Amino acid sequence: SSDLIRPRAPHLWGMRLALLALAAVACAPAGRPAPPAPAPPPNIVLLLADDLGIGETGPWGQREIATPHIDRLAAEGLRFTEFRSSAGVCGPARCSLMLGKHNGTCRLDDNDNDYLRTADITLAERLHEAGYATGLFGKWGLSWDGQPESWPEAQGFDAFFGYRDQVHAHNFYPEWLLDGPDSVRLRNTVPNANRKGAGRATVREEYAPALIKHRALDFVRANRDRPFFLYWATNLPHINNEGSRAPDDGYEVPALGAYADRAWPLGKRSYAAQVSLLDAHLGEVRALLDSLGIAERTLVIFLSDNGATFLR
Repeated sequence: SSDLIRPRAPHLWGMRLALLALAAVACAPAGRPAPPAPAPPPNIVLLLADDLGIGETGPWGQREIATPHIDRLAAEGLRFTEFRSSAGVCGPARCSLMLGKHNGTCRLDDNDNDYLRTADITLAERLHEAGYATGLFGKWGLSWDGQPESWPEAQGFDAFFGYRDQVHAHNFYPEWLLDGPDSVRLRNTVPNANRKGAGRATVREEYAPALIKHRALDFVRANRDRPFFLYWATNLPHINNEGSRAPDDGYEVPALGAYADRAWPLGKRSYAAQVSLLDAHLGEVRALLDSLGIAERTLVIFLSDNGATFLR
C-alpha cells in the first residue's frame, strides 16, 4: 500500500543480509572458501494489547495519553496503516492470529463458543518445529478447561503463565493464575468470584499484568542464546467487566501516575494509566533486548486484538 510508512528498520537488515549470504553461497565459484554461515533466524517478540483502540496511542494521533515507547517503535520500524483485525471480540481475533485463518474457517467465531483441537496448527507449533523456544505469557482465550488438547502447552508453547480463559482475564487481581497446567495461588481476595475466577477483588496485593511481565522478561533472559518466540498477550487495557459499575469503570490499575490530577472522570484517568503502563512494559522488554545484546536480531511486533471498549 502506498500508505505504508517505511522509516529505517535496522532490525530487518539481518534478515536481508542472510538472504544475500545464501545467494553468495549458491553463486561462489569452485575452489573459493565458502562464506560464513548465515545468521540464525530472528527472535520474535509479539506484544498483543487487549481491547486497545487505534486512536489511543501517539502514532495514531493521541495527545492526552503518553505512549513514548510505542511512538519510538513506530518511528524506528514499520507502521501498518491498513491493518485490520478479523473480529470485534477477543476469541475469534486471537484464533485468526494463531492459526492464520479468517473467521469463516477458524474454530471460534465468538468468545468461548469453541476451542482449538490437536489438528489445528498454530504459529507457536510452526516456530517450535523450526527450533524456536516458545512462550505465552498472559491471556490465551482459545481453550475449554475440560479439553487439554486446547491448552497452550498442547498447542506449541514450551512455557505458559497467565489466564487460560478469557473471562478469568477480566480480573486484574485474581486469586490464582496458571503456570502451565498448575494453579498458582495469589494474595488477592475476590469474594464474588465466579467459577472461572472473574470478579472484583477486595484485597489487592498482586497485580496480574506485573506478574506476567516478570515471567515474560525471565523467558527472554533464559533463551537469549537461541531463537525464541515470546507471545506476550497482556490483558492491558481491558475492562474488568464484572467491576464495570465501580468508580474506576472497571479499569483496574495500581496507580494513576501522571493522570492522578487530571480533571477527568476516574474511569478515564484509570484507562489512561493502563495504556501508559502497557507502553512502559513495551519499553522494558526493548531495554532488556538492548542490555542482552540481542536487539538487532529481534523482531518486535506491537498490535491489539480488536477495537476499544466503550468508555462512559
